[in-house]
Amino acid sequence: MRLRKWPAETLAAAAARISAAIAAHALVEKPRVILGYAPLPREPNLRPFYESEALAAKIAFLRYDEATGAWSACQVSRVHEMAPGSFHVPEPPPHAEPLAWEDIDWVLVPGLAFDRCGRRLGRGGGHYDRILARFPNRNRPWRCGVFFAFQEVPVVPTGAHDQLLDAILTENGLWAVGPR
Repeated sequence: MRLRKWPAETLAAAAARISAAIAAHALVEKPRVILGYAPLPREPNLRPFYESEALAAKIAFLRYDEATGAWSACQVSRVHEMAPGSFHVPEPPPHAEPLAWEDIDWVLVPGLAFDRCGRRLGRGGGHYDRILARFPNRNRPWRCGVFFAFQEVPVVPTGAHDQLLDAILTENGLWAVGPR
């Protein structure tokens, strides 16, 4: 995989540029609630954005309930309080309050690859596709894929369940791909 070829320092520098770009966009757009993601190794780490003093939005992360198989979006005030959860991905602590899905203004979505039409390749579980499908089209949040530029491919194959992104953010900038 191409991700393994890139030195950690190069990825960290690119992630810092991505974090700065999304912070600048948030200052203009002023979202109230952002559903972020806890990065897996070699995904853009947006921690500087999540912890920015200038950010006025609430930050939420996904938490999985193994008993019910349900995801919830829970507000987190301190990213360092998160701990590995069901899929070995940091999750909000048990005391973090779930937010209503309809209150989310932005969803930041990671993945393995993307194309210029807003299609993304995830890790195969379909988790983000099911989460994005929860939102009605007329009130849905802005869906922004967060990637490194080298993860772009000509075409990502999709199925009926795959959800499209509204925008793509890389270290080279932000561009809209959907109707929003």
